[in-house]
Amino acid sequence: MTRFFSGTIDTPPVRAGMLGRSLYPLNQISNVAAQLTQVPPTMAQPNPLADTALPPSIANPGDVSPVGPPDNNAFTYNDATKACYGFARGLAGNTALYGKQGAFGIVRPNTAAIIPYQFGQSHKAGLMPYVPDISGQLTSSDGTRSSWFRGITDVIDGKSPDVGIPVRDAMQRRWPGQLIIEVPGGQDVGSSAPVVLKNYPFGLHCPTGTGL
Repeated sequence: MTRFFSGTIDTPPVRAGMLGRSLYPLNQISNVAAQLTQVPPTMAQPNPLADTALPPSIANPGDVSPVGPPDNNAFTYNDATKACYGFARGLAGNTALYGKQGAFGIVRPNTAAIIPYQFGQSHKAGLMPYVPDISGQLTSSDGTRSSWFRGITDVIDGKSPDVGIPVRDAMQRRWPGQLIIEVPGGQDVGSSAPVVLKNYPFGLHCPTGTGL
């Protein structure tokens, strides 16, 4: 007997003549095929693709559907905040205001003072729910100075640089199209300073001088 896998294959008697010699290989192949169907499960080779989900064109060509429009829901922006990039006039705020009540909260080091109108709001109430989380980084146009803040606690106020013009209006006239930010404890980074605002409410437009 000839041993093959775990079973045996009976060798058929040799037949004389051309017919006998031609039938023997056929009988051998038939016996091998029958023996393979009896291989125990433990001897079967694992199929690495057995648990792989094949695309319809491979799994079943009859299931292929015409290509339709993309599913826009797969690309929906679900984050509650975004980042806004642009240019600003970055001012060094008054450190004497530390610990005092600002328009949005207690003024602390490295928090910001802004002009609400530049954020699309004529009154501070519209920004009140969002300003504690907004943060930002400013860098001078020559890259030598920087300033950062975490949270907005106040509005820009005080003495105007131009006589007879409110301070916020005067600053916007001096630096049109730029975001005006004061950071108590920060550096004066000058005008046209690259700025990035993070944790900005996705539902609000980016402020003056910035965009996505």
